[in-house]
Amino acid sequence: MWIIFNKLIPVKGFWMMTLWFMIFVREDTAHGRNIPERIYRHERRHWHQVLQIMITSFALFLTTWLIYDYNPWWWLLWVASYYAVYVACWLIEILLPPYNMAYKNICFETECQYTQDDPDYSRHFWNHWFGWFKYISNKKYPPKR
Repeated sequence: MWIIFNKLIPVKGFWMMTLWFMIFVREDTAHGRNIPERIYRHERRHWHQVLQIMITSFALFLTTWLIYDYNPWWWLLWVASYYAVYVACWLIEILLPPYNMAYKNICFETECQYTQDDPDYSRHFWNHWFGWFKYISNKKYPPKR
């Protein structure tokens, strides 16, 4: 996992952002390139989510390719599988009230918020495979402010 400090990604208003296997940090908000452990754990949870969905989609693409023998160009889709699932969850949350809380209500964000204070959560990565499923219901786990 790479940590990249820059001035463009993420957009203003956000501090850090995980894209595939990289964590982007805005230089103007990085406090001298010191990242608080709690925030780092939050972004690392996102990295685990990316990894889980990409491994699963890779296995799915491999299985379907072996069965149906389709064009190998379809293999490029597994790279974007996490973001397809993320956007689908976000679009569903936009349709559900409260509408202005769609980003905070996404199950991926809710899992990261509820587990970012647990330093042992990442060590047991395989025990929490698709742990964000239990955060899909917003009534049980309201977003933390």
